[in-house]
Amino acid sequence: MLMLCKLRPSFVLLLLLGPGASAGADLGPNTLTRWSWSPPAGMAPAHQSYAFGRAMGAQFAGSIRARIMSNAFITETLAPAFTAVGAPRRDVYASLLAANNATYPAYTRELAGIADGAGVAFPYVFLSQLMEEFTFFLPTPGRASLKEPEHCSDLSWITADGKHTYLAHNEDSGAGDLNHTALISAPMGVAGGPAFTAFTYLGNTPTGAFGWNAQRLLFTMNYVAPEQADPNGLGRVFMARDLLEMTSLQDGLERITRTSPGISAGHNYQLVDFNSGKLLNVEVAAFGRSSVRAQLAGRPGYFHANTYQTLNVLGQIGSNSSTHRDARAKVLLSAHPIQNGEEDMLAVLGDQGDRAYPIYHDNLSHEMGDQSAWTLGSIFA
Repeated sequence: MLMLCKLRPSFVLLLLLGPGASAGADLGPNTLTRWSWSPPAGMAPAHQSYAFGRAMGAQFAGSIRARIMSNAFITETLAPAFTAVGAPRRDVYASLLAANNATYPAYTRELAGIADGAGVAFPYVFLSQLMEEFTFFLPTPGRASLKEPEHCSDLSWITADGKHTYLAHNEDSGAGDLNHTALISAPMGVAGGPAFTAFTYLGNTPTGAFGWNAQRLLFTMNYVAPEQADPNGLGRVFMARDLLEMTSLQDGLERITRTSPGISAGHNYQLVDFNSGKLLNVEVAAFGRSSVRAQLAGRPGYFHANTYQTLNVLGQIGSNSSTHRDARAKVLLSAHPIQNGEEDMLAVLGDQGDRAYPIYHDNLSHEMGDQSAWTLGSIFA
């Protein structure tokens, strides 16, 4: 495991979903915050979503309050624009809430439970969960403060014989999310859904990052930003919460490419079925747009950061970080094509050769001039 010495994340999850693996299995080092919830005996499914959220909120109340209420972008920019009395875009808050509540009532109850358990007003929790989406609707000149997408990197590869499928993911975010995440498990499911485990940003529903369920289905996520967003669309974190309940790869694909309503802004997903070894890279954008790319056996490793690569989105919002990571990965994969899944793939995701915008972000990279985010952890499946 020499590659683990070269990577320096807060954790590396080595996820091996073999026949006997459990969706609620403990993985990663002891430093990784983990929490598990099961419904009390006799609790009806109709009450479980709120109860799950409230328990999560109470368990992590301090971290949730710190992560949300210390985020000046939420409290000083989004809240005055969307939720304060007389806010100029209260209509957008109302339309996004209505769309997500109508489509995912159980998950909005879950989010309400998180707010109540943590002692944070629901509007702030909702703003946090849909932070990227709300930035598209900031009134001018605030619209210029739209955050550039510079979170997360993925690398996928399937051996030539098709017997082994690999996916590696860096979960990147801003400094405000450091130490405010956890690996959340529901070994008995929630409200009749399957057992799942998900890396979760505290204060949000699981997950804005990656997760897997008892069907041996896994997904990771990358932020991408189209030119426009739909004020009547769905939040990416709500859609990912829905993905935790997928029953097949096709079912998962249908959940994230749905329309009427579809996704409010945009996102990139990697969907893996460890039963069949199939892996899909899916890009979605507002107004019913989507593109699906299957990773084929024996094809070169495929790297994805925070720009649309297969879906034609004119005017997408990019970033220096994503452009640099894409370019650096292309150089690395050309010079050293993947031959050994774990070693070769972690070498790419752990690379810091581009000092201004490296693929992997940690204390060392920032000491060397890193101008971008932080890697909260990495997963290799």
